[in-house]
Amino acid sequence: MGAMKTPGRKSDIRAAAIALFAERGYYGTSMADIADAVHIRASSLYNHVQSKHELLAHIMVSCQQDLLREHGAAMSGAHTPAEQLSASMRCHVRFHATHQREVLVTNREINNLEDPDRTMLTQLRRDYVSRWVAILERGRAAGDFAISHPRLTSYALIDMGMGVAQWYKAEGPVPLEELAEHYVRLARRAVAAKETTAPADGLPEEDN
Repeated sequence: MGAMKTPGRKSDIRAAAIALFAERGYYGTSMADIADAVHIRASSLYNHVQSKHELLAHIMVSCQQDLLREHGAAMSGAHTPAEQLSASMRCHVRFHATHQREVLVTNREINNLEDPDRTMLTQLRRDYVSRWVAILERGRAAGDFAISHPRLTSYALIDMGMGVAQWYKAEGPVPLEELAEHYVRLARRAVAAKETTAPADGLPEEDN
């Protein structure tokens, strides 16, 4: 993954590419489309980025790196497996609710990503899953989680949280923090985690 030039312009180009890739797809978007979106000539775009694939790779790899970074920060205050699971799901939901377009592009365009960037992204994804698996394995070993397949359970929990990116609306009836805590409770119930309290969901009947 190459380093895009001119930091001041880079964020505008990246934002335009994310929006267009999310709306039209990678192959449905041309460099001319991206240039139009940032109000520069298509030929001038190459002064800032080498290719459309470089843009795609930067978006996808940085999205996964950001998720790993935020997850690492969330783990800093979590000590027990139950606390770590809660922090993981809370972070996971927040990230997917606030990076919806990046997540859409990253999940949908994997087949258009070429090596070595595809290999890098695949490894980053494996690293993320491994963090969840390790938490679930520790919880099972401690007798806190009643699960038989930590890896399969991690896939289910991760996939559940990823779905938020498909439908969440910031202007909806459920605030993001309340939504995240709802998903935390779902995750803890899914692994039969021991609860110190049993709060009611407190969610409105309307869909968000």
